[in-house]
Amino acid sequence: SSYPYCNYTLDAETRARDLVSRMQLVEKIQNMQSKNPGVPRLGVPAFKFGECLHGIRSRCGAAVNGSTGCPTSFPHALGLAATFNHTLWSLVGETLSTEARALHNQ
Repeated sequence: SSYPYCNYTLDAETRARDLVSRMQLVEKIQNMQSKNPGVPRLGVPAFKFGECLHGIRSRCGAAVNGSTGCPTSFPHALGLAATFNHTLWSLVGETLSTEARALHNQ
């Protein structure tokens, strides 16, 4: 697509701002919940998870899109918060992002 949010050479903030600016209010509301529908008119697919408190939810060992991988299980969010380690929090977020995309081929 020719939309700026599809341009991988732009930084994430620029792409996110562009995408959100194109979404209607109802689309923003619908996509703030678990099992959101995505935004088909903008080419944004539905998203299967709304939160990842301990990690990516999966049926570990069961085939999901051809993968039987088991994602990382993290300590409870209060335990992570008690570390006061901002670097750790960022690493957990990056890991969740990578594992969600890898496990579900998105």
